Amino acid sequence: MTEIDPEWEVVDEDTNELLYKLRFDNVDINRVVHMKTTTMVMYSLHKWIKSYNEKILPNLSYIEESGKKNTELKSYVRNLEYISTGLIPENSSIQGVSFVKQNYSYLKPNKVLTHNQALFTLLGLNTVELDFSLAELPTLNDVRPAGNNKILENILWETYQNFELKSCAYFDNGKITSENLIKFATEDNDFFSSNWEQNKLLKKVKSVLKGSQNKRQKTIDQEVLISELIHECSANEKHKKWKKGAIASWVSEKLLKEHQIALSEDTILRHYM
Repeated sequence: MTEIDPEWEVVDEDTNELLYKLRFDNVDINRVVHMKTTTMVMYSLHKWIKSYNEKILPNLSYIEESGKKNTELKSYVRNLEYISTGLIPENSSIQGVSFVKQNYSYLKPNKVLTHNQALFTLLGLNTVELDFSLAELPTLNDVRPAGNNKILENILWETYQNFELKSCAYFDNGKITSENLIKFATEDNDFFSSNWEQNKLLKKVKSVLKGSQNKRQKTIDQEVLISELIHECSANEKHKKWKKGAIASWVSEKLLKEHQIALSEDTILRHYM
């Protein structure tokens, strides 16, 4: 699949079973975050909701002491199903106007974002919802959310983007500027897609980033190198039975030892495989 395919699927590597399919409406060829990143977040949410609906909720015991909690849990899962439909910017609109442009606005110059706004931006989720259906979402840089009715919070907490964001040096009193978020996502990490710099709505942002041409060429060279290493590993007879995680780990070690490039296994899996 290319970065702009409107439909993305999650398939079991061993059985080829289709586990999840997500369609993006109003597809933008210059989407800031790779669709694969957003798809995997939504798949995790779908998997948990399905598990609750099929295995947990039907087996709840309605004894007097737990009846109230069980009812609250059912209500939470139903509400989560409703909220999930608004997490994709391309699939959300009001009076026919898509939320895609509103989400790009968070990256325009001189914007100040909260931790949660920055995280949603890095995951390609609908940041606008943080002011509406997700207004009570706790700040995800504090402590790990606890409790049965914290499904979405835990999914977001466990993302690699949140792990890196929690220790980001650019934060000041829980806030980060749009310029520093872009630097964090593109120079310190590889969280934005290869198309993001072509986004016409963000031309002003690009103009304030020094050395963007050199950075772009460096990114292209790195992408070519990683693709070559993945091919080298996959073509090796010793690695024929290796799964993607093992290949990504091998590439990550190779990059660090031979090229002094630090990229995690998770980053390679999400953006290059």
